[in-house]
Amino acid sequence: MKKIFFAYQYSMENAGDFAINVGSLDLLSSLGYEITVMSKNTKNNEEYSLNERYIKEYYTNVKMLPGPFDLNRDGTIKTLISYTFGFVKLIYYSCFGQYKSEINSSNFVVLNGGNVLRCNSITDYIRLFALIFPLKLSISGGVQYALFPQSTTTINRKGKKLLEKYMDNAKIVFARENISYNSLQKTFNNANIIESLDSAYFIRDRENVLKEFEVKYDDYLKLDRKICITLRKEDIGDIGELSKEKRDKIENKIISFISQAIKGGYSIVLVIQTKKDKKFTEDIFNKVNSSNISIIEEYNPLFLREIYRNSECLVGMRLHSIILAMSVGTPVVGYFDEAWGIKNPGTLSKFNMPYCYLNSNDSFFTMINEAKSNKELMNETIQNCKLRMISDLENVINNRKIVG
Repeated sequence: MKKIFFAYQYSMENAGDFAINVGSLDLLSSLGYEITVMSKNTKNNEEYSLNERYIKEYYTNVKMLPGPFDLNRDGTIKTLISYTFGFVKLIYYSCFGQYKSEINSSNFVVLNGGNVLRCNSITDYIRLFALIFPLKLSISGGVQYALFPQSTTTINRKGKKLLEKYMDNAKIVFARENISYNSLQKTFNNANIIESLDSAYFIRDRENVLKEFEVKYDDYLKLDRKICITLRKEDIGDIGELSKEKRDKIENKIISFISQAIKGGYSIVLVIQTKKDKKFTEDIFNKVNSSNISIIEEYNPLFLREIYRNSECLVGMRLHSIILAMSVGTPVVGYFDEAWGIKNPGTLSKFNMPYCYLNSNDSFFTMINEAKSNKELMNETIQNCKLRMISDLENVINNRKIVG
């Protein structure tokens, strides 16, 4: 059995990040690989313990290692100090014996996907330097590696210089939507970049989860004509809040839509799947006086998939709420701030689902009808993309030529 070294396992406080973990591990497990996972948290971090318990519950072929330093993205001075400490550790202790040994004994290394490939500040640069250390060890040990589906935004000159070697030496770099694919191709024209889709689409159904869900969400399942909504008040990377003007725009448009939807006989369900969205979502919930609106707080992507599977449509501001919904065949409408980057419109466009920006006057109802009419095309495109990625991944791990 081939052995895969997988870095990094993201934390559970953001369901979107964690969905990437689950999809990646489900994909690698389905192909029969033995997997060693490195966490983005140290052993003393509570998130590491939560992740470890999750791994033991759902996987038999996966073992987990703590990370050498904590990586988070809250944009604080504490984060910058943490990144700087990790940066210094990497310079002076780059061997990291245990990790070097694990990587050298593996057949292949995978760097987890997400919005990793960005660099527009010193914090971004230090974060990137820390994140790519498994690739540094891969190159020094002669172990081939791949980057799982990535999105990108601004990469400055220093970021390009840092990343170029690791992009060019990768057996394959998956881009999770076409806009990021085109941008990465332009920036790293010697890298083997393939357009693909987010790892969360590979999360598999689990019978025991369905049974647990039916018990936990019995009241939700009884609701008629459900439309789910996910909200967001954070800027790109969740490192700061949107301006008050933008938050007010979101609130006014969403409350107006909710009122119209309830009059039209819909049940509205506000879903919190990221802790930073909790207060904003609760504030909007409390401003709607109706028995036809409810609120759910859930961070397990396996349960979130079932929530979205059992709704007519999702109006989503969180990208991974949209991805989880599409992965189970539920039509979606995106509602974004343009400053959040290209991954959001790129993902929706790829699967023929509509979206609008904060300044738009587009009707959610018009877009919901469009999304429903494109449902079959969405499902077909997702399935074709999944089959292509599986084929490409198996080919690079087994040193076979990728069919174009």
